[in-house]
Amino acid sequence: MGKCMLDICASVEVTIFLGLLPTLLYTAVWISLIAFNIVPDDAAPYPFLKVHQQSVGTSVMWFCIVLGVASAVAVVLYFIGRKKKTESK
Repeated sequence: MGKCMLDICASVEVTIFLGLLPTLLYTAVWISLIAFNIVPDDAAPYPFLKVHQQSVGTSVMWFCIVLGVASAVAVVLYFIGRKKKTESK
């Protein structure tokens, strides 16, 4: 069992999910703003957020890739942090 924010005991999955929340929120806000034409496609900070210039399947694929990479980074950081905690004891 690992530790997460505020020393609340949580599973690895919960800890990693908490690490992914900023990515999920950032993506949801940008996609919503662009999908509802509040922000034009040209103002999207990344090419994969240009939802009007690509198919829905491509947008879903990009979302899965970004979430997969963010998950991998979260897992690596979790285990690096866990290793450092065990070394300091």
